[in-house]
Amino acid sequence: MNRPTLIALAMVEAVLIAMLAVALLRGDDAPPIDAAPANQAIDTTSAAAPSPERTPSPVLPPLVEAAGTAPGSSRNAASIEGAAVFGRVTSARGIRLSSGGVALRRSDLAGASAPLRLPIRSGPTDYAFPGLALGRYELSVSSLGHRPATREIEITEDLASLRVDITLAPTWDLRVLMVTPDGVPLQEALRKQRDAQPGLFWPIVDALATLAPLSSPIPNVTERMPQFGLGQWNGGREQIFDNRPRLPKRYAGTIELPVDVPVYVSAVLRSAVLATERVEAGQEEVRLVIAVDDVRRSFGRVRVRLIDGASGAPAKGARVSLVDSQSGSSGVQVDGEGRVELSAPPGVLQLEVLAADSALPPWSIELSPGQFVDLGDLPLGIPREVAIRIEGIPAGERAGFSYKSREAPPHPALKAHYEYASVDQAGLAKPKLVAGRYTLLATAGRTMATLDFDTRALGDAPLVVALQPGAVLRIVPPPLERAVSLTITDERGVIAWRRAINWTQPTDVTLRPGRYDAAILRPDGAIEHRTLELGLAGAEIDLR
Repeated sequence: MNRPTLIALAMVEAVLIAMLAVALLRGDDAPPIDAAPANQAIDTTSAAAPSPERTPSPVLPPLVEAAGTAPGSSRNAASIEGAAVFGRVTSARGIRLSSGGVALRRSDLAGASAPLRLPIRSGPTDYAFPGLALGRYELSVSSLGHRPATREIEITEDLASLRVDITLAPTWDLRVLMVTPDGVPLQEALRKQRDAQPGLFWPIVDALATLAPLSSPIPNVTERMPQFGLGQWNGGREQIFDNRPRLPKRYAGTIELPVDVPVYVSAVLRSAVLATERVEAGQEEVRLVIAVDDVRRSFGRVRVRLIDGASGAPAKGARVSLVDSQSGSSGVQVDGEGRVELSAPPGVLQLEVLAADSALPPWSIELSPGQFVDLGDLPLGIPREVAIRIEGIPAGERAGFSYKSREAPPHPALKAHYEYASVDQAGLAKPKLVAGRYTLLATAGRTMATLDFDTRALGDAPLVVALQPGAVLRIVPPPLERAVSLTITDERGVIAWRRAINWTQPTDVTLRPGRYDAAILRPDGAIEHRTLELGLAGAEIDLR
């Protein structure tokens, strides 16, 4: 299905949801969305007169405010097929909600279907989930600048509709100062260095809040900044959101924290921890002192010489870059001997080559702060277009696959990493691969497949990958004040899934059936190991 069709279907779905919400709310004295002033809280606790066409049904209290009543209907209405959960989401701050969503999922079935989701874009939000079967559900709501909220509900035989109004509490917004030892804002000092040395790249230093102090370097940082810790970091004065006052120039940004507990706030340059301070619950700001030289010394350097894989001659005209998994770069051109030296923030970096008729397999290197690595000569190969077709894609699911080389890297510091490819409507993709052995992982919804292949043994016909049902592992997170990190490793020692669990709703992960080791990193640094036997019936790991 192409993008315009998907957009059109989404618009139709949104209109139908809005019509249902209006129908369910008919007779309610709550004001329409446009009637709510932008900076005024909406009272969701006032009683509403029942519609003469409906009989009252239960309503759960808002998560912050006191309980109220609302109109509903009993299951006597023969025209209703399945129950409906509906309501309104507002802010205890009295501001418009934005950048969030309302999700509803079955909580009583292992391997249940994916959650139903509705977006929160602007203003108080009316939502409705119609056609629900009997059972227990979990309703979760999130919005920028607010603490996530969760409510357990149950649809019983005598219930046709249930109203759940939710008032979101604000986050604890911690302002972060990053200054040099002489009190100059760090980014201002870095800009001066950049202006003095044209072409020098100085990244933005980010901030993280964690329950325990961080050790440097932070392992396995593949993205622009570490993807763990509590809360949401909003860095830079230019990053202005709805209803957010502009930060004074001296601040580097804010961390929106969903819980009121003591935390450690660290300034990080990807995997390098530059400074850390303890912050007490409710504290308004924290000051981190970082020297410009500490930022500069944290950069790693890589030297490499590219050669033609067949002749050994220097590869001329190629451009080389070191990038994280979220970024791209045009790279730096090699000299006449195929040599180039690159500087980059520490962490896991993808080595990319732009050349006319040659390429490298997808290799990565993990640089420690200040580390220098000479990769020596790296041979370039001629890529070949390989047609790969995914079969058995469930209706309505998006399919894709990742692949990585199984060949030995040409240098011990290099490791293979997965490259992702999306498929077209026929399930087909044609990545260009350097000759060699690869492993492939294809996914679509809760189906998956793995396949090892050698491009040198392939003909002209597409390589067919047949999807099979995967095993669903439900991960039940602990409270945010006891957040953990989870690493799941298969029997071969390959990491199948790794994340910091900094959310509150249970999450389903699809893996291959088999036995796994689950390593749980607690806030105090202790590591607990559990063995998981994962079959097609699914399993659960409770981290509470």
